[in-house]
Amino acid sequence: MTTTTTTQSIFTILDSLKTSTSVPGQTPKMQDHTLPRSMFPTSEEFADKKKLVKWACKTGVIHSALQKGVQKHLIDARARFKSCKKEDTWTVAYGQKNVDNYTWEIMTKPNQNNQAEIKAQAERAAGHKMAQSMFTAGVDKETIMTSLTAVYGAEVAGEIVAGLN
Repeated sequence: MTTTTTTQSIFTILDSLKTSTSVPGQTPKMQDHTLPRSMFPTSEEFADKKKLVKWACKTGVIHSALQKGVQKHLIDARARFKSCKKEDTWTVAYGQKNVDNYTWEIMTKPNQNNQAEIKAQAERAAGHKMAQSMFTAGVDKETIMTSLTAVYGAEVAGEIVAGLN
């Protein structure tokens, strides 16, 4: 039996309660199992602040859930402190800036049905990278604009060129 490892969205896991967990020393290493519904909200409850609070209150876990959230946020902030881009030199001030800029984030359910939007974003990002490379190499903005307009249209090309620095 072969097992493939895939990263699942928390929303998918909360809906199905089925997951795989890496267990050292076991063959296969990834072991499938099911989580108990009583321990977790549905993805709908997880995505909505009021529904999540209602679920946590109803199941009596609001204090624990908040503590675990704060604990995870603290761990993540400490990880931000020590992270550094390859091209940068880490200093205490660099790490502190990373922590100071770290914020609480709300997880949103990924839009898995909008492949066209995902493709358009990827194409636009590629266009921006190409334009930035051209600009860095000394190509003037007018030439870049002409090249991009043929692919992306004047409006998108204009937005990309406006973002060059």
